[in-house]
Amino acid sequence: MRRNLRQLFVVIIAALGFVACQHDTDHITPETFEVKFVIDTESRIGTRAISDGTGATQLSWAVFNDEGELIHKKATKDNVGGLLTEDGYSMYISLAKGQTYKVAFWAQNPECDAYTLSDDMKVTINYEGVNNDERRDAFTAVTEPFTVDGNNVVSVVLRRPFAQVNVGAYPWDMQYAVESGLTVTKSAAKVEGVANVINLFDGSVEGEVDVEYTFNAIPEEDLKVDVDENGEVEIYEYLSMSYLLADTTPSSHKMSFTFTDESETAQASFLYSGLEFVPIQRNWRTNIVGQILTGDISFNIKIDPIYENEQVHSGGLYYNFTEDTLIEGKYFAFNTNEAATFTSENNNVITMNDVEFSGRVQYIAMGEYREKGSYIDFTNVMTNVRAENMVVDHPGIENVKAIDYMAPLVFLRGVSTLENCSFTGTTTTAGPLTDNYGDIREVLPYDCGVPNNCEAIFNNCTVDRLYAWSHSMITLTNSTLKYIRCSTHHNSYAPAHLTIGEGTVVDEICVTSSGLAKRVKDENGNWHWIDDPANRWAPSLIIKAGAHVKRLDMNFRPSLDKYGNLSIIIEEGAIVDEIVNAIDEF
Repeated sequence: MRRNLRQLFVVIIAALGFVACQHDTDHITPETFEVKFVIDTESRIGTRAISDGTGATQLSWAVFNDEGELIHKKATKDNVGGLLTEDGYSMYISLAKGQTYKVAFWAQNPECDAYTLSDDMKVTINYEGVNNDERRDAFTAVTEPFTVDGNNVVSVVLRRPFAQVNVGAYPWDMQYAVESGLTVTKSAAKVEGVANVINLFDGSVEGEVDVEYTFNAIPEEDLKVDVDENGEVEIYEYLSMSYLLADTTPSSHKMSFTFTDESETAQASFLYSGLEFVPIQRNWRTNIVGQILTGDISFNIKIDPIYENEQVHSGGLYYNFTEDTLIEGKYFAFNTNEAATFTSENNNVITMNDVEFSGRVQYIAMGEYREKGSYIDFTNVMTNVRAENMVVDHPGIENVKAIDYMAPLVFLRGVSTLENCSFTGTTTTAGPLTDNYGDIREVLPYDCGVPNNCEAIFNNCTVDRLYAWSHSMITLTNSTLKYIRCSTHHNSYAPAHLTIGEGTVVDEICVTSSGLAKRVKDENGNWHWIDDPANRWAPSLIIKAGAHVKRLDMNFRPSLDKYGNLSIIIEEGAIVDEIVNAIDEF
């Protein structure tokens, strides 16, 4: 029995061997073609002495199918001539006919040891090292899916996966520093929470590490930045240059910089800190420029399209447009208590599409108050505009007349139409203020405010806190709000002060005291509001069918105006869960 089993085992192995040999004999090798790849960079890459990219002469690539599966692991070629010059570079890869592929590329300086590239084209970045290191400049690209048909020529455009953060001082600021005993020749940089891994196939980043670049010689070139957007660059003394891995969407980071002389002693160093919300984005330059080294520190932060579509960022700047203007795909991050104003001269339309604000700012004004009512001529169209979790650095105010002093982030002046916008999470640094009557009043943060004589139309928007001035006109449809502060209203100024339209949900509407007839002192010297039927103002509020207000706080204000007309209308089909502090029926 044992012998028969052994013989059977041998027969099976022999039979399998025969099948395997026969399969090898019948195997047909797929037809392959040489696919040509023409590798180039964005047109302006060779126009700067610093960050010209010419040191990136080591090229690596890997082949994937269109689902992201690795077909051919990483290959590398050194001393690639013409890769980042006007001539470009061409190469060939043998690929199977009829198959669909994507190819990921990575180009770097071979002298840089900060990058570890895996076979499946993931780059891990080591941020240990010196600041102002041009060897860290690198480039990546991934092709669109292509199917091999025998005539393929695939164009590849290399771009940086990094943001470049630059710091520059006015020439006179640099000179004052020298006269004060600090001749800056080196700089160091610290940045919190930066990504350190990128997947070159899909462009995603991961990781969150703190960067600490040590002292190194500052760039010899001038830093050129068009801060005021007039088409002419301003010249600054270069103080620092750092490469940071960044995503395609902007992120904000805390940064600090130290500048020193050749001795690197603490006595001869200057720490530039307090930069809480500095934006970075892939393939953009973030330029921090201004009075950096001496006196009262002041600066602008401007994101510059280092090689891609024009994007603008500035802190505390004034924009006065003389024609209809489209602001699209921009990211504005603010770091000072200055205001940002977007205004026009001749009733020009300012259109914002896909714009995001972040950081801290005194306020963002859409339109400018020039004289009473004049800003009604400004027209704003805002789509996919976002301002989330921003801080209002509210200035100290004297002669406070308002009963509840407010600190809105976004002032919607003129006539504003908003679609798919989100204004949420605003806070303020302002403490309580004393008003003209001697009362201490809290400063309340608001995400949006609509001033007197202005109109705002919201559709499909999200706003945490909205302030409606007495003579504004506001219409809300399909929107979500947590809180609306609604001043009382004089009917002669506008036909409908506040309209809560279909599909809108508001957690609470509170009617404020401004616009009531009189405030008088009692015998103890305390101020009180009194209701004067001959001159009473009331909230003008329409809650339309399909709207839902969870709480309406009348704050002991009348629902009838001085003419006896009903000023609060709740249409049939509207839902109001609770009405509190009403003094008459409506």
